[in-house]
Amino acid sequence: MTPTCKRQTWMPSLKKESASQENLDHNLGRVREALNQSSKFKDNTLSVYFSDHGDYMGNHGAINRKENPHEQSVRVPAIFHWPNHIPATTSQDGLFGLADMLPTTLGLLGLNIPPHIQGHDFSPALRGEPFTPPDAQLIEMSGNPRWSYDFLDWRGLVTQRYKYAFYETGHEVLFDLESDPLEQTNLAKSSPKLREQMQQRLLDLLAETREPYFDVLIQHGVQPEGNVVDVSGQSRGPLSPHWDDLIQNSQDT
Repeated sequence: MTPTCKRQTWMPSLKKESASQENLDHNLGRVREALNQSSKFKDNTLSVYFSDHGDYMGNHGAINRKENPHEQSVRVPAIFHWPNHIPATTSQDGLFGLADMLPTTLGLLGLNIPPHIQGHDFSPALRGEPFTPPDAQLIEMSGNPRWSYDFLDWRGLVTQRYKYAFYETGHEVLFDLESDPLEQTNLAKSSPKLREQMQQRLLDLLAETREPYFDVLIQHGVQPEGNVVDVSGQSRGPLSPHWDDLIQNSQDT
């Protein structure tokens, strides 16, 4: 996708991002080299490489931002390295999320996974054993305090093909990742049946994780002051001061 922001705006940030990655790669190599020099730790250390979020880097006309559910923000690498335990060429294209990190790590180490732990244990897949990955993952943004459009709360659901998200303003996004991998076309209005199906799946998963917040928003139609806001193209600006009062008062009705 061609970024809509000017080249002179995003190039300095891209250079810094590339330099940061190079620096991280170099220093992770130093850590691995130090471990390899120790007979105690060389083949007895599980290394996990992960990130909490990505960055737009000019995509969708944004720079140094991460707050919306596009692929550039929510899709990140997850690499597990453990000599003699994880085959070097093992790969898994299942939907892996941050909540899966703890149960997967415990599974690799052969430790019991407490029953209250949410997430899935991917350790069988990493060992090359039969494994059925989850068919959907929750994604979310929780901005607190919400002082600008950049940090509006939303909850979302992503499958191998579709991605759906519901913002606290009532704005919804729905993308077909197969036919529209750059997420240029929001199908929320043009595909109401699919939108309703994805919304219900999201509500079901939120119920499983015991989070009632967005159930209140979607089911009871709580709205901010004025018209519903399409935040996908918004930049910084204050929110309605009435919004938090609406959410708080809705709990008593």
